[in-house]
Order: sequence, then structure tokens, then C-alpha cells
Amino acid sequence: GAIVGAKGKVRIKYKAMGETFISDWYKTESINDFTAQIPLSKLKAGERYSIELEAMSEDGSDKSTVPGSFKTAYDAEEVKPVNLTTSTCQYFWNYDDAKRGFQTYDAMAKLKPDFFVHTGDYVYYDRIGPLATDLEKARHKWHAMDGWTSLKDFYKNVPIYMLKDDHDLLKDDVYPDSSPLGDFTLENGLKVWRENVPLKDKPFRTFRWGKDLQIWLVEGREYRSPKVIPEGKPRTIWGDEQKNWFIDTIEGSDATFKILFSPTPVVGPDREKKRDNHANKLFEEEGNWLRGFL
Repeated sequence: GAIVGAKGKVRIKYKAMGETFISDWYKTESINDFTAQIPLSKLKAGERYSIELEAMSEDGSDKSTVPGSFKTAYDAEEVKPVNLTTSTCQYFWNYDDAKRGFQTYDAMAKLKPDFFVHTGDYVYYDRIGPLATDLEKARHKWHAMDGWTSLKDFYKNVPIYMLKDDHDLLKDDVYPDSSPLGDFTLENGLKVWRENVPLKDKPFRTFRWGKDLQIWLVEGREYRSPKVIPEGKPRTIWGDEQKNWFIDTIEGSDATFKILFSPTPVVGPDREKKRDNHANKLFEEEGNWLRGFL
């Protein structure tokens, strides 16, 4: 599943309603694993955009293009049906199609969703094939996963919102004070995540899709308490800033349906020995607050 990166540059052409926009060229370099994040501007609500991704080698001798499309969210005043899909936890070696990867992506594509939410554990650093004990192997996990044809075909036409959890950050039940996985650290995990997941601002976000739907995507790893804390100090998964944001945005929303996407359980019971989410005894105080608020 390895994919060799190349130094060069990329840009995107996107058009709708007869208007065509072309982004600047963005360099791809080894420091960011040859990834590029291209912000798009002047997008109109509720539009289907056709796109063309262009790539060029450093000397201009090798060029390629990939077509695709995406749909933008509706204005908050528009009454429109919205079709979304969501999933979680995909381990490369659990593929069920030796040529295309995961059949669920082809099944979802047939539904023509407006968008897709992946709620974490996109890759598994702490499982064999290989164990991500350094930066190179962690990056390889993303190369292999995104190299599956079913994923590539799906993402050519379906926007994705992504959340991270423990296995695509470092290892099982990771805390801020967790030990590295070999030479691979928590800081490395954040770097690889940000290389592969474009974000404009905070990792906790909310999006409106028309008059009737608003979604919330929350962050469960970056703001949580360390595993070892002074006795009697309250434990948190979300942190004060995220909790205040959540309260304000939920209470300020007039959407008919409000959907919370969380990488970890909010309602239990969970497995007895689990100690890393709001359905567990360890985070019972914050879990009770959250369930009561909802």
C-alpha cells in the first residue's frame, strides 16, 4: 500500500453556474509528507461544484489531473432534505475487497450523500501491518488507507468531516501524558493528523446544513486531563473552552435537528474496564453534566 510522495506543486480548478475559479499553486514538500491544503473561497451555498485537481512535478515535466465534484451546505433559511453517512474504526487489514478495499465506501457512494463524517480511528498506529513506531511508518498508514480505490472514488465526489480518536493519534486510550509508541510521539501524531486533515481553526466545529440540520464535531483527545492528576482535581475530556463553546452554540441554534458527533461514547454502559470516555466512571462528573445538558 505504499505511495511515494513527490516534490512539486498542485492547484484546483472549481466551477459552478458558469463561473470558474482557479487556486494558486501550492508546493508539496517532504516536511509535510508532500501533502497540500488548498482553501477555496467565493463558494455559494447549496451548489454542486465540479473540480479538477492538477499536479505538476518540480521541473514541470510530469503533469496529471483528477476530476471530481462536491456540494456545499445550504443556507440556514433553506428547507432542504439532507442525506449524510457516517462511520468509524477502519483497520487496513480488515478490507473485504482485495482490489478496492472496503465495500462500505462503494455502498455509501450509491446513496449519493451530501457529506460524510468519519468519527475517528481512521488508521490504527498501534496495530501490526506495520506498528507505527516512527513518523515514516505512521505516514505509511495514511498512504495505504487512502490508496484504496473505494476510498479514492468516494472522496472524489463526497465531502468529509473528520474527527480523531486514540488509534489515529497515538495508541489505545491515549492521554496527554501517554508514553510514545517506539519513537513515535503524541506531537508526531498531531503533526500527521494535521497533514492529512485540513482544518481552518479549532478541531471542535459546528456546521449548518439548511434550516433543519446543524451538526457538532467535538474533540476528545487534545483537551483532556492527563491520566495522572492530583487527587480531588476534576477530570475533563472536553476542557472549559470547548464546553463553553458547545453550550453557546447549542443554545444559539434554531435548527430543527441537532446532531452531536463524538469520537467516544457519551451514553453507556461501556465495557467494565474502559476508562477513557464519558460513559465511564472515571469521567462520570463531566458525563453526567453532558447527558443532563443534552
